[in-house]
Amino acid sequence: MNTYERALAYLYSFANYELSRMTPRTDMRLTRMRRLLELADNPQERFRSVLVAGTKGKGSTAAMIASIAQAAGLRTGLYSTPHLNAHRERMRIDSRLISRDEFVERMRAVRSVVARYDSELGPPTTYELGTLLAFGYFADHEVELSVVEVGLGGRLDATNVLDAEVSVIASISYDHMEVLGPTLTSIATEKAGIIKPGKVVVSAPQLPEAMAVLRQVAGERRALLLRVHEPELTQAAEPIVAGGQAPDARQCFRVSREPEAMDGQGIWLYCPNWPHFTTFCTPLLGEHQRTNAAVAIAAANELRISSEATVAGLAQVRWPGRLEILRERPLVVADGAHNVDSMEKLAAAVRGHFRYQRLRAIVGFSADKDIPGMAAVLNELADEVVLVQSKHPRSADSPAIAQHFSRARLAGDLEEALAGQGERELALVTGSLYLVGEARLHLGLVATEDQDPL
Repeated sequence: MNTYERALAYLYSFANYELSRMTPRTDMRLTRMRRLLELADNPQERFRSVLVAGTKGKGSTAAMIASIAQAAGLRTGLYSTPHLNAHRERMRIDSRLISRDEFVERMRAVRSVVARYDSELGPPTTYELGTLLAFGYFADHEVELSVVEVGLGGRLDATNVLDAEVSVIASISYDHMEVLGPTLTSIATEKAGIIKPGKVVVSAPQLPEAMAVLRQVAGERRALLLRVHEPELTQAAEPIVAGGQAPDARQCFRVSREPEAMDGQGIWLYCPNWPHFTTFCTPLLGEHQRTNAAVAIAAANELRISSEATVAGLAQVRWPGRLEILRERPLVVADGAHNVDSMEKLAAAVRGHFRYQRLRAIVGFSADKDIPGMAAVLNELADEVVLVQSKHPRSADSPAIAQHFSRARLAGDLEEALAGQGERELALVTGSLYLVGEARLHLGLVATEDQDPL
């Protein structure tokens, strides 16, 4: 294992549910992850952590919290999934990706752990070994705070071995039902599995069915549940404390919003630890990112990070592939929306932030998604839909999904899909983070060395 490509091939030689259409439902075991970490001398015990779950917005929220922590002077690790172009994107320290050389070195260490692993608990997965690598990387580089995005669900996800100082739950909606269950209650129950006894959990606005689950689990675990309200509501969110205790004074709520623009957006927010209302700006676009920002601010408040560092961190955050402008003239925007809720939020954001005469949606989906539901949203938004099949193994066949669109044509690749774009036409690449990653590569936003073999 002397090259990055060989190290990556070794990692991907294990069960990899991101590259297949298999379901991991019967193969998610925290006991296995704990055993792997034990053999590596438990690196996860050597840094503080924040754990972020949810259906949509968890990656953006995690990136915001990490940026805030970094602005506060903390040596900060960020672990996220999936990646856009290179597996190395999943593990960063102070915004820098792990180097190819160190990835190889650490994969050798992972291989030595696997060699000592007792297979009674079943063979490890690609995701578990990647998580093991990341935690060792953070520990050895003396990270002070790691912000860790949950991969799938929460209760049985490999990241839930962390004794997180603060747990965060972003917006919960329908996705991965074959793994997490068919109802919002079952999905929320899996997400709520990251709530730690006696600690704090910060929640984004949720549908009543999901919030009822979070209330129940927080109560059972005597955890403090802090809620962020939708932007039009100005009342304080009442903390939920188990055992009939008096409400805690720590509250966080949104009170206003700034006008929308292509280069960012603002939010006014009050936290009782701060002496006044504070205006925050973030370059991430979309009303949903205001909500994510409020959740990140609430988490930072619980970490006792100052308002000044929070303001600076939000202004500096970068999170590619989420309503990202890939080219300005003619305008190309990319967003990895891949369920109905996120597609609806994307449609609202596009209408709110951009001005155009015509919209061309360049679309590719993974086969296990609600394609008819997302197609219905895009039919209302777009003047034209161009279907492009991503190179990812889970991609849906473009001719097979054309039936769900009222006006669609097929393109063999992104170059063909973008051909002839008019000056006042917005091209929106969406439906899958895999297609978004390919668009970033096609338009030159990714260096050759930062692209894994496709």
